[in-house]
Amino acid sequence: MGDTIRLPGPTANEEPVVDNLRDINVHSNKTNAPLLLLVEDNLDMRAFLRMQLSEIYRVETAADGLEGLEMVKLLMPDIVLSDVMMPKMDGIELIDKLKNDVNVSHIPVVLMSARSAVEHQIIGLNYGADYYLSKPFKNELLLAAINNILDQRKKIFQKLSADKKIVNLAPGDIIVTSKDEIFLKKVLQIISENMADSDFDIEKVSHMVNMGRANFYKKFKSLTQIAPVEFVRDMRLQRAKQYFDAGGGNVAEIAYTVGFSSPKYFSTCFKTKYNISPSDYLKSSKPAINEKTYH
Repeated sequence: MGDTIRLPGPTANEEPVVDNLRDINVHSNKTNAPLLLLVEDNLDMRAFLRMQLSEIYRVETAADGLEGLEMVKLLMPDIVLSDVMMPKMDGIELIDKLKNDVNVSHIPVVLMSARSAVEHQIIGLNYGADYYLSKPFKNELLLAAINNILDQRKKIFQKLSADKKIVNLAPGDIIVTSKDEIFLKKVLQIISENMADSDFDIEKVSHMVNMGRANFYKKFKSLTQIAPVEFVRDMRLQRAKQYFDAGGGNVAEIAYTVGFSSPKYFSTCFKTKYNISPSDYLKSSKPAINEKTYH
């Protein structure tokens, strides 16, 4: 894929009406590959890019920004690749709407445009684009940009769990909008303050951040690469280890303190994460343990 992608000339044929939503995933057998939404009004360019990108990603397409906006909300793709100049809604308006909607603001967007002037690139980046490509561009540059952005998103949970005492988010280390950073910090604060409640669940978290359960689940998992319920359990186990290290009580007491309703289940989860039972950990001199991490 070393060719330069050039904007095809105008075509005399109108694009047939296609229900994209009935064609999900049929263009790639990579069922676990990231889902990319391509928003491009030029039929030839859209077909060419889809063919190229489908070798690596699951790809869905939209013919303009308005259709793209609807499909983003329905499909919740891992990344959006959008042209700038389009009918009905251009790429700048599309990214503006995406970045100001808390349900989808976490989804990274790469803009493509024949407008190569620096001022146009600045406008796109100021509206929240994660990358700006000027047409024509090398295939390798497009793929490298997409891959780099997706790799950065995968690192967020490693950053979240890096500090075992205080789960922390450092601005600039990951590619997220400021609203997403606020969202994550709020979720972490809610979980931290309520983890002792064994009845505390994701339904309550989503309600406290004013989001529907389904949208909250998709957004949180997209940002952290882990399901919310697993994350809550992981935080409870990290807190339990802190209590053990501080001499905070026996296994049953700590299990209840961090929100587990069953000491037996707590012990099973603790051993799965740290490869040592909590009772053995208490008897030990608190050695460095082989912690299970999520990727």
